[in-house]
Amino acid sequence: MNELWIIRMLGIFFVMLGIVIRMGYLRKLYFASRGGIYGYIPMGLVFILYTFYEEVKTTRPELIYYYYAAFGILIAAAVYLSVAKPRFIKPAWTIWLDKYPEKVIKSMTEDIKNNPDWEKNTVNEEAVERWAKSLKRK
Repeated sequence: MNELWIIRMLGIFFVMLGIVIRMGYLRKLYFASRGGIYGYIPMGLVFILYTFYEEVKTTRPELIYYYYAAFGILIAAAVYLSVAKPRFIKPAWTIWLDKYPEKVIKSMTEDIKNNPDWEKNTVNEEAVERWAKSLKRK
């Protein structure tokens, strides 16, 4: 099997996973990660871009510096989005959570382990507020 095909498929997987996460699905992954999930889209593009190295180098060598620049920009974007977690990349429900103290978010993390139906608490901002208030009381 061609390893470039496998790397491209891995890149497509990361891009698709990043899009799904950005759309607000796979909510449990938000609590399981430390924010690295937001860099999945540019990281997937890094994998895809990597597979075109030989082709660019042999057919269009004058573009190799643009290739390197694109590669560097995508890596920097992946790191930035993973570390900084800017508001524009976050799903709406995570923005609603961000206004609560770390203690409440840790309680939410614990609650999802014991409550298989926890996602109903993140359907809208009011539900998140009710969830946070109920956890503050505990």
